[in-house]
Amino acid sequence: MDTWIIKAMARRYGLDGWTPAQIAHFGRTHFGAHAGLAQQYLFAYERAQPKISPLR
Repeated sequence: MDTWIIKAMARRYGLDGWTPAQIAHFGRTHFGAHAGLAQQYLFAYERAQPKISPLR
């Protein structure tokens, strides 16, 4: 699991504060045999989202 997937999983599934190992286990359990495909879709979706600039 890379940084993009860890951040995306934490944001989309409410896993803030979880370790990378816990997030990986969640992903394997939640998506089962399709975990790799789900990771690709999640990565592509996160990268396609517009950047939100911070308020000044």
